[in-house]
Amino acid sequence: MADHDVTWASLLEAVDDLMVRTANGDDDEQRMNVRLRDSVERPLRGSAGGDQGEAAADAESSSRSGGVGTRSDQPLVDRLWGVARIATALRVKLPESAALAEGVAALQDLAVVSADESSASGRLAEWPCKPS
Repeated sequence: MADHDVTWASLLEAVDDLMVRTANGDDDEQRMNVRLRDSVERPLRGSAGGDQGEAAADAESSSRSGGVGTRSDQPLVDRLWGVARIATALRVKLPESAALAEGVAALQDLAVVSADESSASGRLAEWPCKPS
């Protein structure tokens, strides 16, 4: 799925996939899972119940296909990076959403701190919008 095709529902699906992949991992993955739940999924689902209405229902009923332009068989760090990039693109399209801002910030942080040092600086340079 291309960046311009991302929807709230596909983002939730991708976050759910990340949570499944990290739920029974090592200590670092379990900490990532808690952060995904508390700082990404919770605000996104809370907002989906309001102004994003049926997107939450779509996400609940859709099957896991890897979502938002990334393959589910990718290494976890690469998958996280892909989801963070696509979420950032959605954030640019929906700047008024505080819940999306919170979720994207957490995804970006997780993607950068999870990457090795050489990848992290290159990845920061690739963000569609830079933090001020």
